[in-house]
Amino acid sequence: MSPGRTAGLLAAAAFAAFVPALSNGFVLDDLYYVVLNPVMGDPSRWWTFWTTPTALLADANLAGQVWRPLAGHWFGLLSWGLGKNPYWFHLGGVLVHAASTAMTALLAARLAGPAAALPAALLFAFHPAQAEAVAYAGNTPGLLAAAGVLAALLLHDSGRRRTAVACGAAALLCRESAAVLPALIWAWDRVRGEERPKGWAPHGIVLFFFIAARTLTLGTFAQRTLWGGSWPVHLKLSLQGLGLGLGHVVWPSDLRVCYSFSEAGGVLAAFSAALL
Repeated sequence: MSPGRTAGLLAAAAFAAFVPALSNGFVLDDLYYVVLNPVMGDPSRWWTFWTTPTALLADANLAGQVWRPLAGHWFGLLSWGLGKNPYWFHLGGVLVHAASTAMTALLAARLAGPAAALPAALLFAFHPAQAEAVAYAGNTPGLLAAAGVLAALLLHDSGRRRTAVACGAAALLCRESAAVLPALIWAWDRVRGEERPKGWAPHGIVLFFFIAARTLTLGTFAQRTLWGGSWPVHLKLSLQGLGLGLGHVVWPSDLRVCYSFSEAGGVLAAFSAALL
């Protein structure tokens, strides 16, 4: 079976697997993104997603932590065009995940041959840790960022480098997790045989300007309140969260909302997961 057909079938399978999520309601941060946010249904105010932290999230404490303007436009378009019905928000997230599954299959085929497309995309699409990521409407910015990163890798490998940079920039404006893209581009080129990869550099420049714009808008470089606290506490919490996340990739048990974990084993868990 060709990689393209494999990608299409797996995208359909990923969509089917998450059909139950379409009946979910709004929970947790969904309320601040959509339900309680008056900006979402008013297109004349969408420009504030770029300049005002409180435009994206109706909770002032949460709003001061993130700058995701394109995520705001995603939620705004759905709210304005289809109403604040959770069905459409979950449908959008499931469709984005299905598209990412297809791109994972194509990337695996390019990197390791057509036979690799099926197992790689199956693992990506149906890993238990994806349940919260896809079924939780408030995580759609993460799904959009992941799709943008995967699309940028595909475009980069196809020689469409400028379009890849633009796609990577869009991913960053959906969620900060796309900051990993320059490292992925470098690793991709190394595996593909380039001794001194340089394709990552434009993505690194975009990341630099993104960090500068984010810092200017939020008035801070990193999260220092709510969960973060002082720098030592922030570092410990970050390592603990990293360990929990990587641990779930290796052994997806006891899945729960990331910020509800206990204080036990943070640094050790991160170190062990990094070694794995």
